[in-house]
Amino acid sequence: AAENRLRLAMADVRSAESAQRVAQYEIDQAEATVQYIKATYDPNDDNFFTIVSPITGKVLEVHREDSGIVASGTAIASIGDPSDLELVIDVLSTDAVKVCAGDPVITEHWGGDEPLDGVVRIVEPSAFLKISALGVEEKRVNVIVDFTDPFQQRNSLGDGFRIEAKIIVDETSPDSISVPTGTLFRQGEAWQVYRIADDAAQLTTVEIGKTNGQRTEIQSGITESDRLILHPTESIQTGVQVIAK
Repeated sequence: AAENRLRLAMADVRSAESAQRVAQYEIDQAEATVQYIKATYDPNDDNFFTIVSPITGKVLEVHREDSGIVASGTAIASIGDPSDLELVIDVLSTDAVKVCAGDPVITEHWGGDEPLDGVVRIVEPSAFLKISALGVEEKRVNVIVDFTDPFQQRNSLGDGFRIEAKIIVDETSPDSISVPTGTLFRQGEAWQVYRIADDAAQLTTVEIGKTNGQRTEIQSGITESDRLILHPTESIQTGVQVIAK
């Protein structure tokens, strides 16, 4: 029993010595803080504690506005350089697999008069879940884009602003023919359109190429001067008289 009490007492001593070392560390830390404050103290300035920014930029957000004790590691403010912005575009994961580093990007509806040019820097390797405006769960992937236009053309664009972007993943030949996708419909294995010939609808079989969902490349079947019927209904048949508007 005496030996057991001795072991317990020795454990208490080690615990007390450890607590003493912790207390001494806290004293040293407090003394260092006091020495820093004394070095920068101005008796005529209530805000005498100086915090130096690690970068040159602007304050984007203030997280702590009220005075009080601030624990180590507490976020006080967010700072950044508006001239070094990057774009973060979230796209469907099924579309992200088509995007590669170096693809050109056109930024529209950002508030300026002219679109801004950029280039894809990285496609993040992990997707996240996002609920669409219709309440559908979607897997999205962030695409990080760098601006190629000079800062002077976008100096009013700031952190967290809304933009709309087009990522160019493929291109057709400059002399190719493209038509609105709404003019196309499928019968069996063939793609067809109704073109207007002598003020009448004429069913025409075409061969399509690349598409972006809005416009589709036509490889054969029509010419550049042909006029097509957009969203043809069941009432449109070959020979039906039409009036072009």
